[in-house]
Amino acid sequence: MKNLDEKNEPMLLGANRASIDLFDGVRSGWDLLTAARKKQMPHVVIGKRVFFSPEAIREWIKEQSVASIQTQEPDTVNGIRRLK
Repeated sequence: MKNLDEKNEPMLLGANRASIDLFDGVRSGWDLLTAARKKQMPHVVIGKRVFFSPEAIREWIKEQSVASIQTQEPDTVNGIRRLK
């Protein structure tokens, strides 16, 4: 993409470029597209193409990191765990 922000970084990346630039190739472009289709990852659809914002992905990764270490207290009533 030709649109660059103040950091000389593209505003939107395709799946393969996002895979390389944001995930160091650990997650494939196909995996990113699957996560976007399942609405598990922030993305933008323009026409039939799916793009990823580096800023939004970095923020999403931070949120995922924080959520992974937070413990949730189970719902209990009189010491008995409530099933959901």
